[in-house]
Parts: sequence; C-alpha cells; structure tokens
Amino acid sequence: MRSLNAIILAAGVGKRMKSKYSKVFFPFFGKPIVKNIYDTVKSLNPSKIVIVVAEKDYEIAREAFPKDSFIAIQKKPLGTADAVKEGMKYVDEEADILILCGDTPLLKKETINNLITQFRKSKASASLLTAILKEPKQYGRIIRNNSGEFDKIVEFKDATDEEKKINEVNSGVYIFKGKNLSKALENIGNNNKSGEFYFTDTLQFIKKTGGKICTETIFGEEEIIGINSKKDLSYAIKLVFNETNKQLMEEVGVIIIDPETTFIDREVKIGRDTVIKPFTVIEGNVKIGEDTTIGPFVCIRGGSEGIKIGNNCTIGPFTSLRDGTLIEDEAKVGSFVEFKKVKFGKKSKSMHLTYLGDAEIGENVNIGAGTITCNYDGFKKNKTTIEDNVFIGSDTIIVAPLKIRKGAYTAAGSTITEDVPEDSLSIGRARQINKEGWCKKKREGKKNE
Repeated sequence: MRSLNAIILAAGVGKRMKSKYSKVFFPFFGKPIVKNIYDTVKSLNPSKIVIVVAEKDYEIAREAFPKDSFIAIQKKPLGTADAVKEGMKYVDEEADILILCGDTPLLKKETINNLITQFRKSKASASLLTAILKEPKQYGRIIRNNSGEFDKIVEFKDATDEEKKINEVNSGVYIFKGKNLSKALENIGNNNKSGEFYFTDTLQFIKKTGGKICTETIFGEEEIIGINSKKDLSYAIKLVFNETNKQLMEEVGVIIIDPETTFIDREVKIGRDTVIKPFTVIEGNVKIGEDTTIGPFVCIRGGSEGIKIGNNCTIGPFTSLRDGTLIEDEAKVGSFVEFKKVKFGKKSKSMHLTYLGDAEIGENVNIGAGTITCNYDGFKKNKTTIEDNVFIGSDTIIVAPLKIRKGAYTAAGSTITEDVPEDSLSIGRARQINKEGWCKKKREGKKNE
C-alpha cells in the first residue's frame, strides 16, 4: 500500500475576519483553528504533513506545529492550485496525497478515513469529499453527467443560475495519487473570473486524460464548515458545544440541566450521573468522576497538567479551578473559591471566598472563609502543605513556603508565616486593644477645627 502524505492549505488572507491576524491562527478550543485539522490528520498516521502558509505567518506556524512537520510558504495569493504546488515540493510523489483546508476544524477523522479507504478500494486517480446541503450557499457546485458520475466542479462565482440550484457541493477535501496530481498541476490555467489557479481544475484535467474520479458524500454542513468570519467562528464553536453536550447526555449519562448555557470542551471527560448546572464552562484537559455536582457559574480550565475531580464532589457556585488541580472523592468546594495547582484531599472542604495556589491539602481539612495562600514572592511560586484533619480558621493568610501539620488549628484572622506543629493552635495576629471614648474625642476634635 502506498504511503499517505497530507497538505493542509492555510495561506488564505481571510479578509472577512476583519482582523490583523490570519484566520487559521484564531484560537479554537485552546489551539489555532488550523492546529485542530492538523491533529485530526495526524491521528491517521501519515508519513508527512505539510502546512502551506502565507509568508507573514511562517514564524507563528513554526511555533504552532511540531518540529517534524513541514512548513511551506505561498508568497503571493495566486489561488489554491498555487498553494498546493508549494506544498508538493515537500511530499513524496509515490504517495497518496491528501489535500485539506486549514479553516475546517470540525472535519472528523472517520470521514477522512472513509474517503481514503474508498479511494484506495476503487483504485481511482483522485477522490473528493462532497456534501449534500439544504442551503448550498457559496460553495462550489458538483456537476455530474447523465450517468450520475462526477464531471466537474464549478465555483460559485462562475456558476450559472441553473448550476447554483444544485445542492451537492465541494467540501475542499481531496486525495490523489501523487504523480497524477503533479501532472495535473502543470497543466491548469487561470482562465476564470478571478484570474486565479483553481485547484479544482486538476480534477477536470485528470478526467480528460483518462483518470478515474470518485466521490464520497456526506450530508449536512457541520463537518465542512469553513471559518471565514468571526460569525462563522462563533457558529462553529456553538456546534462543538452542542455535539459535546449531546454525546455526554446520551452516551455517557451526564445530567446537563440546561445545554444552551453549558459550555463543555470536546476533550473533557465526565462520569455518569454527574450533574452540570447552568452557566458552567469546562475547557481543556479535564476529567470529572461520577455523582459529582458542578455549578452553577463555575469555570474549570485545564491545560498541560490537567484537572481531575473525583466522585461525589461538589464544586461551586462561582468557583474557578485552574490547571494542575486534583480534587479527591467527596470533597466540597463552595462559592467564590479559586484553586490553582492544588491537591485537595478526600472529604476536605473549602466553602467560601478562598484562594489556594500551589498547595497540597490532606484529607478531612476545613478551609475557613477568606483563607489565602500567599504563594508568590515576586520571584517564584512557593508551596503550602496542610496535612490531614487540619482546621484553618476564617481569614487566615498563609505565607508559603510552610507546613501545617496533622490535627492543627489556625485562629481566625491569623497571618501564618512559620510551620505549625501537629495538634497545635497557631495564633498569628496582634492583641486586641479597646480604647474607650476614643471615637467620641475624635468627633469632637473635628467639630472644633
């Protein structure tokens, strides 16, 4: 079997985005739009992936993609065929060449794999993915002959009124035998209204020279939607949220009270019978166990270290959990609480108005309202360790690094700057002094001024 190479076209100007940034590098679920399609293609194990970008985007592309990927530059926007020519400089002509658009982050691995399988099984020279749409909009139209076979693609701007009525459209996803593609690229022109080199003309050339063209068809626009404007971006994000919520409810057994106001990333894993309340945002590398309640108004954002929440926990309302946090079974995190890089032990509680950062909290610990770990000294982050069965009084300031040992208490209103021994009460506050009559004298003095 021939190897697979892929070329992702990401050099479009994206004028409709109304932005100084290129559209394919806008963020989409924690990574650039084009990185989403790259990761999908990468899961198919191609031997090479080439990303074609505009010259101004080379440096950002070099940072966004792994070092083993190939970055090609299209110096002038001369059309999709010209962009593919730049990508072809890096591929193996003996391979099958997969061509995709960098602005279609919703395209699924299964759909691409079906196209590849059909292409190889039919021994075609080229295959393309088409879609049947109720409203075909400005997509290129698929023209078929009387036998129903593929004839050509007509771009919307070049289509007649009759051709615009066709509801089968081009998705922008193709696969070719490498040599067939190279030859076709050498023989297409720019005789069209835009004066550009249309990549779709390669299919007509292959067909006219005796090659076999096949199609694989899907129904609906959701997978092939191209993000060309900020309105498109918003719509695509909403599609992901809707699909994720549906899958979690129907396939996993998660209870989502109001899917319309719940925003869960497709990377998130949630156990059955967990309840997600309205206005909750869960993004990135996050794993939540079973029978846990999240929300309302909770923000959970996992990154490279991830966030893990156990079974039978309660989180929120108005809570923020940041990357590197681990909350063990039966723990409770209440209102207006923020955790960053915290290990929070089994059955521990932090119910009100608290910030914990870079901390390891044991089991059955009570964190009183208004508690803060002062973890940053202006140069580095310092760790707080609180062992099992500790009681932290309200309005305690913990200046890291330090350890509060098992069974200890801190008095309300304390600033703790040293380690606290096991089973000790630590008081770190000034002695209260009441000066009777002071306020009355102060008021009378003001009157006489």
